[in-house]
This record gives sequence, structure tokens and C-alpha cells, in this order.
Amino acid sequence: GGANNRVYRLDTTTGPVLLKSYFRHPDDPRDRLGAEWAFAKFAWDSGVRCVPKPLAADRGNGLALYEFVPGQSMHGTTATTGDVDEAIAFYRALHAAKGRVEAAGLPRASESCFALDDHFATVARRVERLRTLPVGGVSEMAAAGFVDAELVPAWQRVLTTARATAAANGLYLDRPLDPADRCVSPSDFGFHNALRESAGTLRFIDFEYAGWDDPAKLVCDFFCQPAVPAPAAAFDRFVTAVAAGQPEPHAFTARAALLLPVYRVKW
Repeated sequence: GGANNRVYRLDTTTGPVLLKSYFRHPDDPRDRLGAEWAFAKFAWDSGVRCVPKPLAADRGNGLALYEFVPGQSMHGTTATTGDVDEAIAFYRALHAAKGRVEAAGLPRASESCFALDDHFATVARRVERLRTLPVGGVSEMAAAGFVDAELVPAWQRVLTTARATAAANGLYLDRPLDPADRCVSPSDFGFHNALRESAGTLRFIDFEYAGWDDPAKLVCDFFCQPAVPAPAAAFDRFVTAVAAGQPEPHAFTARAALLLPVYRVKW
């Protein structure tokens, strides 16, 4: 059912396990197995139990074994504020463990951003890729027209407002986040990557882009992914919960509010 990887259930004498065969391509150098395995092992060894237990890895063949989680996909369902509270608890558990020695060995998350200019550049690259796609048939022409007439102007308005808001809040565009302000992020974090167990609790999966990142990006991505939308009314509660663990809560809150429209453009 995955888009990039192949996943199998293996039945053994001691019960089922999950085998994941990771996508690898010469044009995509990202170490998906390495990132997911490192994150899952760090989380599990830190006492986090809302992720599948990592069992074994064969890096040469791009394979890993994990606990098999019997649960239902949340696709086609509606996430509740209680589900958001479980996601917050997952973040808090990771945040509480980020001072462990093992955390220093985790990679940067895929498309990690540590300065506001990094966030802006990430979205700008996506918009530019759409502007340069080859135009062939009618549908491609319609898409190109939408990009030029609506997306690009909207992005320019959002970017101008974000820069002005940063200046008004005393936020520097090019200053990287201090390491104390960064988080261990599951990345691609949302209810599209969660399974609901029979008891109703959630288990979170798919961490191949995980690593160190800006917690404001984690929050914005969480509330922008469209597959299983997080309830928008819970945004402030999520921001408040994350801000409580930040050295400068006000600066974090301002950065998250500033970046939400930016990530809406990206998604």
C-alpha cells in the first residue's frame, strides 16, 4: 500500500512481524532505512511505545524488520482532538529524550530547516519546479496557467507578509535556530501515518525522513497534510504544548504562526 516502499507481513512461529523493503534509486541519495531505523531505535530505547519496535536491519539489502502493529489506517476517517492529544504526547516523549547521548547521532530530517530563509527557500524551490514543468497537452496547459496566474502571485503575497511579520517580531531571517531550540522530528508527521489499534489508541509509523528539525515546521506540516486532516481548532493547543518545552516560547509561537501560511502554499 505504500508509495515508495514494499511492505510485507511475515508469519513466524512466535507471531507476525513486518518486513520493509526500502525504495532506492540512483537519483535519490536519501538513506531512508538509515533514517527510519535510527529514529525508531532511538524512540523505542527512550521508552516511547507509540511506534513499532525495531527488530533487525539488513542495510546491504535495504531491509528492516519491525513489530507488526494490528491496526486500522486512519484514511477515510476524521481525526479528533483526542487524537491530537496523542500526537502531542508522542512529541513530548521525543522532546524529553532529546538530551540523550544517542540523539546526537540522529541525522537531520529530510528538508530540515533551521532558519526562516531555509523555510522560504524550500517552498520557493517547489513553486519554481512547477513553473518549469514541460507543457504538452490540455491538462498541462491548464496546470501551467494555474501556477502562473494563481500560485505564483499567492506565494509572493505570503512571502512578503512572512518577511514583514518576522521583522515586526524581531525574528532574523538568516539566523539558524540554536540547537536547544531544535527537536527530534518524526517528519511527515500526521494521521496519514498512524494506525488505530482495537483499543482506540494510535501507533505512529513511517519515519524514513525523520531527524533533527525546527519544531515549527513539525507543527505546520502536521496541520497542513491533507490526507487525514488534523482539526484546525487544535492548532493553538498543539503550538502551546510545543512552546512549553522551548527556551523562548514567545519566539517559537511567533515563528509557527508566521510559517503556517508558508507551509500551506507548500502543501
